[in-house]
Amino acid sequence: MKIIEASQLPEKHIRNFLKNAHQIEVESILQSGYMLEVNDKISGFFVLEKVIDKAYELKKFYLVSTEAIKIPTLFEAIITIAEEKGARRVFVCSHKLMTDIILKSLNFYPQSDHTFLTNGAKHGGKWWSYTISD
Repeated sequence: MKIIEASQLPEKHIRNFLKNAHQIEVESILQSGYMLEVNDKISGFFVLEKVIDKAYELKKFYLVSTEAIKIPTLFEAIITIAEEKGARRVFVCSHKLMTDIILKSLNFYPQSDHTFLTNGAKHGGKWWSYTISD
């Protein structure tokens, strides 16, 4: 599995991958997204955006179902990328029980106050955060 900044790929490849994903904005992926490549084929993406000083939010996440086994490894890679960007916290909004289980196993903690996040009011689901230690 390779993680590639979306801005490093031809926009045509990203648009082709997303052609059936009607609610995904290609622009947000190109600005702060990463594409996942498995066996030289795009298999997913995520968008990691800075929300406040030293805090990032995993805003979008998609992985084809045949690669779901890689989700824990992918979340670890996302934490590493956030740390390289200077983050001390990573926030994720989960809408699925299985994602909640994975996040808990990776030492993410449930959050009751997420009002400072940019789209906090729009999201349903459960908010989680991970603190990156020094």
